[in-house]
Amino acid sequence: MQAELDQALARGDLNSARRLSAALSAASPHNAALWRMRALIEVHLGLPEQALIFLQQAVSLQPKEAELRAEYAAVLELQNDLTEAQTQLHEAIRLQPSVMRHKLKLAAVLLACGKVSEAAMLARQVVSRQPNEQAGWHVLADCALTSGDWQAALRSFQRAIELCAPEQRGELAKLWYNVGLCALKMMHPEQALRAFYQALALDPKLYAALAQRVFTQRKLGFWDDLLQHSTRLLELAKLGVPGITPFSFLAEFASAALHLQVARTEAKVIARQLSLPQLDPEQTKKRLQKNAKKIAQRGAPIRVGFVSNGFGQHPTGLLTVEFFEQIDRARLHVVLFCTRPADQGEIYKRLAHASAHVCDLSFLAPEQAAQKVRELGIDVLFDLRGFGDGGVPQLFALRPAPLQVNWLAYPGTCGAPWMDYIFADQMVLPPAIRDGFSEAVVYLPRCFQPFDSRARIGPVQARSAYGLADNAVVLASLNNSYKIGPEVFAAWLEILHACPEAVLWLLKAPDGDAFEKNLRMRAQRAGIAAERLIFLPKSAHADYLAALQHADLVLDTFPYGAHTTARDALFVGIPVLSLAGETFAARVACSLNAVVRMEALNAPNLRAYVNAAIALATSTEARAQWREHLRDHRHVLFDSATFASDFSAAVEAIVARAKLGLAPEDLVL
Repeated sequence: MQAELDQALARGDLNSARRLSAALSAASPHNAALWRMRALIEVHLGLPEQALIFLQQAVSLQPKEAELRAEYAAVLELQNDLTEAQTQLHEAIRLQPSVMRHKLKLAAVLLACGKVSEAAMLARQVVSRQPNEQAGWHVLADCALTSGDWQAALRSFQRAIELCAPEQRGELAKLWYNVGLCALKMMHPEQALRAFYQALALDPKLYAALAQRVFTQRKLGFWDDLLQHSTRLLELAKLGVPGITPFSFLAEFASAALHLQVARTEAKVIARQLSLPQLDPEQTKKRLQKNAKKIAQRGAPIRVGFVSNGFGQHPTGLLTVEFFEQIDRARLHVVLFCTRPADQGEIYKRLAHASAHVCDLSFLAPEQAAQKVRELGIDVLFDLRGFGDGGVPQLFALRPAPLQVNWLAYPGTCGAPWMDYIFADQMVLPPAIRDGFSEAVVYLPRCFQPFDSRARIGPVQARSAYGLADNAVVLASLNNSYKIGPEVFAAWLEILHACPEAVLWLLKAPDGDAFEKNLRMRAQRAGIAAERLIFLPKSAHADYLAALQHADLVLDTFPYGAHTTARDALFVGIPVLSLAGETFAARVACSLNAVVRMEALNAPNLRAYVNAAIALATSTEARAQWREHLRDHRHVLFDSATFASDFSAAVEAIVARAKLGLAPEDLVL
């Protein structure tokens, strides 16, 4: 029968091998090798739960077999039982202290548990003993990546590339992809782009690298072959392939429905990584009932948590600080969960004072972070990052709170079963795109976005200090470079052709001059003098607001429009011309304009956008009328007390439903 088993394994007949190994182990129940064989077959059949039972039997028969312990740990890791996996690997190391691969595997498991320093220590032990161990450098790089030491991560990934065999094309591609991510974090986008090119040359199906390549090309203004790769990205998105990053995809010309598909695909990947069970309707009902009991037991005030990496001198902190200060603590008990270390600046101090508690989640594994949320008894947990940079969707996937809400910083759906609601408004999420969101929608009465009416404006310098002529009509778009694509720029060039006195005021990219050079070159090719493009260096928010007052008109971008920058413009009294797109990301400035009764500046299409810009750029009187209108109406947009009351009412409404055990549904306040 052993020969038959060997033959079945040789030809890949796992079902026959399963039957034969079961018979053999029944005949020889004390043969650890047979139990191990049965476990490996179960793993290959995709049945790790059964494999664990067989491996437990094998370990009980040969408790001093280190390799067996390591295999047991590997299957435990598949089942996301990382605590027991650590125990088994520690025992394997005790039994075979000189075997580095056990230490390397333990380092990887420790890293997955958020024990970054312990994992890095073990990885360093491995590479110090075996400096040519490629896998050791890879784990060490992952540790540095997790801790935010991009330079160390980059060095380790590069060393792993040097040691990787040329035939390991898939592994090499992943390493180059990670080099690209590190370079982006270090603000070296051209180096990042080269790395993504290299990754795709090795593995054209590494779609995450394609998504980042397209996004980085947008950041740099490298548009020559952008349409080709962007079109490919859209085709892959329609097919539902994994690896397309939802945030970078927001800059593509895609429908809300396609954004939903990309987000759902990413959510499924996260669910698989965390080994999350799929809930059937009966299980979902039981969860709702359980959550209803939790919320009902806690009573008032409702315990509300907000998760972000931006609680400081960051767009999120600048938007929310006065809103938090205005919340009635008798209604909401606010806890801020920081996913990166606090900057201890003025905005952070105001946020900390406005909240009941600040909890640091930086560098914690998702399971540890989820446990912190549970310990604080949060009723409603808001995700202020979503799939954006610094987001922690894995935390929300673990369901640490009865109700979970997508709000503010990620302008799209999360496409995830663990996200119950999205807070929006009627303009950013109209009926036409409602089907592009998996969450139930809570429609706030005005704009979904708060702002700090106390934001400090620095001293205003003369126009010449910013390179602006006194007689120029300043058309500004101080957005991140990835929001400015060839279609947007072509429209702006048409406007400049029609308005010879106008200049285009853009934000200087903080990560090099490539973006500026590329746009100047394209302007010259189109017959526009390069000096009519003026770039404002990034500065402190107060100084930026002071400079912004010199703009005559703000031109929105599309399909990813201005958000915080649009509100900044309205705050200092500058009208914003927007283009009403087909996604949440494309409609935020439209929402802001609607609140201040400037819907006429929400162009319905590109032709209307260009025509309106030309009309405003050539009419001092028209611009003055809009400024006067804005002075009379903008206070409505910056009424933080009313916004906080509306927001609290929205939270109370979804909690009231939850207390009754009712599933989330759309609500209009």
